[in-house]
Amino acid sequence: MTIKFNQAQFKQALEDVKGHCMCANFKDSAGVYTVLYPHGFRLDGARIAYQGVGKTVALKRLVEVMEKHWKEG
Repeated sequence: MTIKFNQAQFKQALEDVKGHCMCANFKDSAGVYTVLYPHGFRLDGARIAYQGVGKTVALKRLVEVMEKHWKEG
């Protein structure tokens, strides 16, 4: 894996999160990604720490959680 490949993977994962229908607001602070869901959804949002797993992996997991919540809702 090259640096450019890793950067492309990160960029795609970030676009997947921000472009998801469940993402009303995205925040990156203090080693944690937070997504707020649209108003009226039964859950307020999702949060995942990226320390120890890496930012790209955390973003991919966040998309999985958002998909699960969307399908359950």
